[in-house]
Amino acid sequence: MTLDIYNVLIGIISAAIFQFVIFAVHIRDYKKEKFLLIWLLGTGFVITGFFSSFLARNTDIRVYAIMVHNLFLILGQGLYYISLKKYFKPKDMIKNYRLDLGLVIFVLTIFSVFSQNITIRMISNSLILLLFSLFSLRLLNQNRSEDIRRGSNLFIISNWINIVFWTYRILAIYFVLPKFPRLYEMIIVMSYLSSLMLCVLGSLGLIFLINQRLTSMLEKEKLKFMTIIETSPDSVVVTNLSDGEIVIANNNFMKKMQYSMEELLDETTVSIKIWKDQCSRDNFLNAIKNSENIEKYEDYLYAKDGSKFLGCISANKMSIDKEEYIISIIRDVTQVRETEKKLLESERKYKELAEQLKLEKEIAEKNSLTDGLTGLANRRYLEDRIFYEFARMKRTWMELSIIMIDVDYFKLYNDTYGHMQGDECLKIVANELNNSVKRATDLVARYGGEEFVVLLPNTGKEEAHMMANSIKKNIENLKITHELSDVSSYVTVSVGVATFNRDTKLPCNMLIQQADEALYLAKDYGRNQVVAANL
Repeated sequence: MTLDIYNVLIGIISAAIFQFVIFAVHIRDYKKEKFLLIWLLGTGFVITGFFSSFLARNTDIRVYAIMVHNLFLILGQGLYYISLKKYFKPKDMIKNYRLDLGLVIFVLTIFSVFSQNITIRMISNSLILLLFSLFSLRLLNQNRSEDIRRGSNLFIISNWINIVFWTYRILAIYFVLPKFPRLYEMIIVMSYLSSLMLCVLGSLGLIFLINQRLTSMLEKEKLKFMTIIETSPDSVVVTNLSDGEIVIANNNFMKKMQYSMEELLDETTVSIKIWKDQCSRDNFLNAIKNSENIEKYEDYLYAKDGSKFLGCISANKMSIDKEEYIISIIRDVTQVRETEKKLLESERKYKELAEQLKLEKEIAEKNSLTDGLTGLANRRYLEDRIFYEFARMKRTWMELSIIMIDVDYFKLYNDTYGHMQGDECLKIVANELNNSVKRATDLVARYGGEEFVVLLPNTGKEEAHMMANSIKKNIENLKITHELSDVSSYVTVSVGVATFNRDTKLPCNMLIQQADEALYLAKDYGRNQVVAANL
């Protein structure tokens, strides 16, 4: 029975294509990993090399088919090596393998493809593939770790087999084949099988490397996540979005809710009655569904013994393997809200007290500037206003008039009718004075005892005299009985008027004295009359 190399090659090609398809389907979910695509491209080159070998049965193109076979086989296994480099050292890839690759390309170009000597071509081809296996083995040993042990073992085994085979092939070509040329086809078949084995075992090992790295990454991420949530000072719980099943909870959550992890597993937040009812959880779900994440959502939560606390929840929705979860960070704000409530109550009382003090202050200020009996401005306020209006008069061309009023024979009125009735009389007179003065800028003040002053800014002598006569007449028309008065049977007043302008040489404190002197003249002239000061 003779060995038909091309029948064996058909089987090898079929196996390689089948492996190529399976690997291509597998990396569909990992297409972002560029080293996988490089490995897949290398597998495609190896398969292309197998096809070119199959074409070598045509004697017309045999030489070219073998050259193409060697080229694609070496390129394919070179890409395997580059893929491993990309996997272990993606950032330093070019710097680490450019010398290796340059050497390989040089040998590949000169000897493996273009050499007409079959022995040199086969030896150089074997040498290049041996170097690739040695480079790959060195790379695997340098980066071997427990996380990728199973996948790297497959690579190491396949590369050791290749190293042994290519070494044997070099020795066989140099020492054995010249004496036993019948072994040529066997060596070729073994070369195909060796390449196929590296392709298949390497792809399987690469799949293991990916899965083991992903598993390791997931374990590390899970450990990191658990470390984060355990170090959180707040309660943290991860639940399934659809039914609220508890997946992970930190110790603070279990301590707050008074449950162990065994009690929480396979339970939902509703079944262990964390929420008051299903409606409370539905409201929480609607809030997070509408915004993906929520901050400071507050609701009452219940522990195992039925005690409740006000929880402030910050939650985010996340998706893992197409399953949606909610990670919730819960803080007990019961005491905080109680403190805030007390602070608000204290603030309210403080504001009330401040308003009361402000009112009392305003009343006190008003009392310090008003006369307690009549409610008119007192002497202190009058003097301040005279100073102000005097300064304004000096700045402008306006005139300033002062009317001083004295109730005639008021001492006799008090002696006759009593002090209570005297006070009532002063109130009536004060009220009439207020009614007689119409402008907001004018001021009526009680100067002392039965004396009153009317301050009239921007008022000339004639206008002031008319105002004084009007006041005298209005008070007499009140018809307040005064039987002992020498000038009338009713209460009357004597009035002194003084008018000033910016040319006045008198100081401010002498203004009211001028009106007072005019008032005394009115009394000397018989009372119940108006006298203007002659300035």
